[in-house]
Amino acid sequence: MEPNSKPKSRARRNTQRATMLDVAHLADVSPSTVSLYLRRPEAVSEKLRDKVKQAIDTLHYVPNRIAGSLAAARSRTIAVVIPSIANSFFARTVEAMQSISEKAGYNLLLANSEYDLKREEELVRTFLEWSPAGVVLTGCDHTENTQGMLASAGIPVGQMWDLGSPSLGLQVGFDNAAVGRTALQHLHQGGCQRVIYLGVRLDVDHRARYRAEGYAAAASASGRHAPCIIDLPNNEHIVQEAGKAIAAAMASDPLIDGVICSNDSLALGVLLEAQRRGIRVPERLSVVGFGDLDFAECTIPPLTTIRPHRQQIGRRLMEILIERCESQDSHEWPEQAIDVGFELIPRNTTRII
Repeated sequence: MEPNSKPKSRARRNTQRATMLDVAHLADVSPSTVSLYLRRPEAVSEKLRDKVKQAIDTLHYVPNRIAGSLAAARSRTIAVVIPSIANSFFARTVEAMQSISEKAGYNLLLANSEYDLKREEELVRTFLEWSPAGVVLTGCDHTENTQGMLASAGIPVGQMWDLGSPSLGLQVGFDNAAVGRTALQHLHQGGCQRVIYLGVRLDVDHRARYRAEGYAAAASASGRHAPCIIDLPNNEHIVQEAGKAIAAAMASDPLIDGVICSNDSLALGVLLEAQRRGIRVPERLSVVGFGDLDFAECTIPPLTTIRPHRQQIGRRLMEILIERCESQDSHEWPEQAIDVGFELIPRNTTRII
């Protein structure tokens, strides 16, 4: 869990951005046809539309909206895509990024992907049309088109909140699977014999899924109990749904004595349900959250949780990304993965033996 930096081999980015002429040549149409397709696709025949679209996808071409009116096609804007604007995890990270970027004379352009990789792809395409100085994405899971567009853009790219493959150049985050392992180890050390994992939309929240996978691998290796993962649908009443889920799980398996939650809001729902049912925490049920949100110290009892270094992620990533934006050798940067670690915050919802 100690912070470390792992420089890797240098990776060359494609310095030649695809042009409208390249698209026209590949599609075997005139540049005016490509221009018309970009402005009014309905005015182009279906046959030619398909040829132009296929060429655009093959070349990862994005129109340069600035080049039409400005001589310089680069801005001092850094585009940032986060999965949720409602999640305070990312709010603190963005605050730290903005503080660094403003001091360096850069502006942030922020968008919300809603945990949808196709939406992220479209946001990246739109951002690249305006030639940002750099792009920051959340996590390491992206569509092939997103990866291709960014590799062809010739600008620095950062990934945050996770470490892994594929790397798009710079990663600042932590090992999410290790979070799941650490939480389970803590509960086992406190005497828990049957621990479950409670998550929400693990099919789209990849980092929470990696934490669940870390828990599952550790549970299997421990020999104490088989892993059990409960995946809730995303809705506006997730605190209440978490309470219903733990009640149903304990009714089905009364031996459950520990629960790891993919975020602190779920853990809050578990604690409230335990209070309603007179379940003693941590004597009968131990609970671990993730995030160390502002209310974690104020729950009854105070919540044991995992604290990610949200602000450090934003600061470190933006400092290095801006260095790359300012670099004279702007078409070549080393791949780098910086692990800022995380911290277990033991409070009163778990036992220490």
